[in-house]
Amino acid sequence: YLESINEKFGKGAGNQIITQIASFIREQEQDRFYCARWKGGSFIFVFPNYDEEAVVSWMMRLKAHLEHNPLPIRDNQSFRASFSASVADISGIIPFGEAISLTEDLLFLAKSVGRNRILTPKDKLTPLLKRVLLADDDELIASIVKHRLTREGFEVHHAPDGEEALRMAKTGTYSLVILDVKMPVFDGFELVKLLREMPTYSKTPIMMLTSLGEDKDIVRGLNLGANDYMLKPFSPLELIARVRRMLKS
Repeated sequence: YLESINEKFGKGAGNQIITQIASFIREQEQDRFYCARWKGGSFIFVFPNYDEEAVVSWMMRLKAHLEHNPLPIRDNQSFRASFSASVADISGIIPFGEAISLTEDLLFLAKSVGRNRILTPKDKLTPLLKRVLLADDDELIASIVKHRLTREGFEVHHAPDGEEALRMAKTGTYSLVILDVKMPVFDGFELVKLLREMPTYSKTPIMMLTSLGEDKDIVRGLNLGANDYMLKPFSPLELIARVRRMLKS
């Protein structure tokens, strides 16, 4: 992600990497394809004379070149780039909009199964379960949340206090964090602040699920970095809807 590159190497480093990759792409056989920056750190390629095997082979060579030739950044530092890609036919069999949607789905799948790979519609892979870190000292509430999320296909790891949740966050990677405010050792407000200070969780969606519903509590939670604030008692259906929305954005 560009954000993590900027955090590690300084502001603007992500765009510097993208610029270098674009310069290398321009040096390739331009009559074979058109290329443009799509969004963020993504590129889109259009090959007029589409041949899936040839396109995948070209992508593999590009990936190998980047992996074996670190890109200079600043202060004698370098970055070894890798990428995931998806390939689909837009020759008329599939409408352009559907083809773009298909490539985005494949790209999401490539990232969810480990990144650094190139997928086509022929590839049959099962996405990894999204991992959720749930921090709540109320065993009943935790069991309800875990049950509903597990039914929806999530892998839920439960921590009974803030200290254990922080330890689990440091030793694992989670797609979403759901936490209560009132917890032993240190509370949810402290936990949000500590998580946001960690590069791994600087952008991870965080939901506060708590009985503290005063305006000052909600404002404090959101100002510390929570993406959503949901009050107990809660509707399990609304919880699932909010979780889906947060992970989709």
